[in-house]
Amino acid sequence: MGPERSPSVDLSGLEDVLEWLRSRRNTLVGTALVVVLAVLATSFIKRQIRESSYRPWLPLFASASDPWDSSSKDLASVAEQGGRGTSAEPFATYWQALRSLDEKDSARALEILDGFRSRFPTSPLCNETYSGPSLGGPLCSPCGRVVLEIKRVAEWDSLHPQPAANPPPGREGAVTIVTDRGSIVIGLYDDVAPKSCASFRRIAPTWTGLFIATAADDRWVDIGQSEAGIAPEMVDAADGSPPFEPNALSHFSGTVAFRAAPFSKAPWSSDIRVNIATDVSEDGRSTVFAQVLEGMDVLTSLSKAERKADSPQLLAQPLRINEISVAGETSR
Repeated sequence: MGPERSPSVDLSGLEDVLEWLRSRRNTLVGTALVVVLAVLATSFIKRQIRESSYRPWLPLFASASDPWDSSSKDLASVAEQGGRGTSAEPFATYWQALRSLDEKDSARALEILDGFRSRFPTSPLCNETYSGPSLGGPLCSPCGRVVLEIKRVAEWDSLHPQPAANPPPGREGAVTIVTDRGSIVIGLYDDVAPKSCASFRRIAPTWTGLFIATAADDRWVDIGQSEAGIAPEMVDAADGSPPFEPNALSHFSGTVAFRAAPFSKAPWSSDIRVNIATDVSEDGRSTVFAQVLEGMDVLTSLSKAERKADSPQLLAQPLRINEISVAGETSR
């Protein structure tokens, strides 16, 4: 028997396909180019739409990581120039009103809000309602709630003339903060700020290992923060404290107060500030609940200490809290 022959393969069909492809090569290449161009054009258009949507917001973040770091004048410039007629304008205007209030210019804040509600009546800041923990009462919009806050502060100021001095707090139940530079003793006003004092007593024992990290020159020092200057959250704060528990204590040098953004919601930040200088403009706006009895020299020197180059309020060398004593119990 002779050798077996391999079965022959008929390639005529493949040859026909190759011939068909050759004959239509230009058409296929053209179609592929059209598809590629269509994809690129679609991507370009989407990118342009996306960029145009956030372009109005760029001036708000051009000079600061947070618009809240901008002054009311800077925000006015954004609202009136770069943001005019854009989606960013209402928010820049609203933030301008809040910053004016923060800068103690209540009349200007009211003027801005009146104009805001007239120009942007359909904005969520005007027609979305919610209830905040500090004021209670009926639901109202963010703009309406700021107006209520301005009126509340004005009423508080009229009912509480500035005192010559706060009464001294008792030493019973005082909180002692031990640092490498010495101890800081804080006396509490349990009789006039009971909720704030109760919240402080829950917070203070957790400060061991935290820092005194942020300050303003001869004005204030914040205590109980991370080394990066971030205050821990208060997830179990008593209702209404913070952000505000009204009393007649004034913000004299050495007073201790809760600090919180207007109408903040739980969980609150345990932002606690010691006034180095007297600042009665804060009366009725944040809760004084304690007074430094010993260690003001430590805090005053910290307010003048060197800051980090990239943060004007963050101390270059935050002071570590080594130990806390609360009502006779020590936390290490």
